[in-house]
Amino acid sequence: MSTLPLPLRATPLSLNRPLQHRDVLGVCQRLLVSWLMLRTAAWTLVAWTQPNPPLDVVEWLAWGRELQLGYHKHPPLAAWIAEGLFRLTPGSFVGIYFVGYASIGLALWCVWNLARQLVPPRSALAATLCLDGLIYLGAAVAEFNNQVLLVAFWTIAIERFHAAVLQDRWRDWILTGLALGLALLCKYSALLLIVPLLAWWLLVGARNGSGKRRWTRPALVASVALIVFLPHLVWLIQHDFPTLHYAAQRTQSDRDALDPRLAGLVFLGSQAVRLLPVVLILWPILRWTRRQLDETASLSRSLLTAAVLGPVALHLALSLIGLRLRDIWGMSLWTFAGLLLVCWVKTEAGGRSWSRLRLLWGLVFFVSLGITLLGNVYGSAVRARPMRVHCPGQLLAEEITSRYRQRFGVAPAIIAGDWWLAGNVACHASPRPMVYASREPAYVGLDLSRDRGDPRRFLSPDPAASPWTNDADFRQRGGVLLWDATTYGEDLPPWLADRFPEAQNQKALAPRYLGGSSARLRVGWALLPPAR
Repeated sequence: MSTLPLPLRATPLSLNRPLQHRDVLGVCQRLLVSWLMLRTAAWTLVAWTQPNPPLDVVEWLAWGRELQLGYHKHPPLAAWIAEGLFRLTPGSFVGIYFVGYASIGLALWCVWNLARQLVPPRSALAATLCLDGLIYLGAAVAEFNNQVLLVAFWTIAIERFHAAVLQDRWRDWILTGLALGLALLCKYSALLLIVPLLAWWLLVGARNGSGKRRWTRPALVASVALIVFLPHLVWLIQHDFPTLHYAAQRTQSDRDALDPRLAGLVFLGSQAVRLLPVVLILWPILRWTRRQLDETASLSRSLLTAAVLGPVALHLALSLIGLRLRDIWGMSLWTFAGLLLVCWVKTEAGGRSWSRLRLLWGLVFFVSLGITLLGNVYGSAVRARPMRVHCPGQLLAEEITSRYRQRFGVAPAIIAGDWWLAGNVACHASPRPMVYASREPAYVGLDLSRDRGDPRRFLSPDPAASPWTNDADFRQRGGVLLWDATTYGEDLPPWLADRFPEAQNQKALAPRYLGGSSARLRVGWALLPPAR
């Protein structure tokens, strides 16, 4: 593959094209900016119609309240951001929903910023708008988590790396390292992007460079990323790498799982299904002949191919060595999928083709928005098991904190037990208590006769999951123990009664689920009086 002579400097295409091109580019850019603001607001408002925050939001708030350099499952960045936004909007989760969709808006802007340099303006706009068909970037973002943030920093890293290769400016190399370091603070799977980018640079990007240039650029990127990641790395060493132990447990294949080769194909199939709406939106403008690009754009296309397909190939390689792939891991892989397609295939983004694309795009977007809204409001009415976003968390928190105050004259300092129940009470209560969580949350309709794990993991407070407190602190400060009464019964389970003999068992609470469900959430609970 041919490469550019050094330095790899390229003037933005919009400055090299005729005035008509720049006018179309300006119109497309203004339309996109307006759309990103409208999109962020619309999805934020729809997410706000959830009566209760999703599973991951509850967990991030339980962790973020303690402001640690790491947590037993994941790096800390998502928890810090969730906690910061929750404090800025006291008693409301709208700030968390907003930052999730704003980060996706930033990712889409990065896609556009790269696309406009490679393909005509309307094709670049289409390569950005088609991502509204990717469900990962729509309804799933309401469950703000490390995957959502990873999408943003993953996309920024690719876009800045592209700028660094073409312009060879130190600031772009530094920003690439910063984005990759923050991506690692979201999730360690950012390594699956770092490896293809480094390989592309060594094999293609620096082919015409001196040996010094070949290594100084990646060394600078790695140094900046390491500086950003270093505090968490120190925490990992001090705490015996709990996140890696958790990751190993999550990715270990079940005994009765599919053959690894088939598991990889299943992962690819699930990702293909998610990409279908993206291709559907682009379909009217695709002409299915190879696009011819100049030397600079060809170099960019090869980089983009490595950045998109390289991490996918690494995921499949991991499945071959026995790691269990999860569909959600595809969330960060496809932000440049539409652009990669229009970089390889000619497009005709005008006339009737452009009108059809806009129609399909609007149909896909507004249907997905409407279905999500209906699900948030009435989703549990048509399900055998209620959705977690319809958990009566606010009612549960008010009832428990009110009764504890009546009994002891103070608010409970610690909420312990099933982390889903404890986290719900903690994020809805005022003042917010500390969470002393179990290793896992009990899911709706849990059947212990079929569950092959330790039944205590769903409700026993675990110091490893909540290192900021322990049994002695719980007894000293007092609080509440919570468990799923449908699964474990109304009485305090014997192993918890032995562990906390001062606990005072209460009659189970049974608030009704929201979202049109007729089911009730049966919660067993016990009070621990404060020592003073």
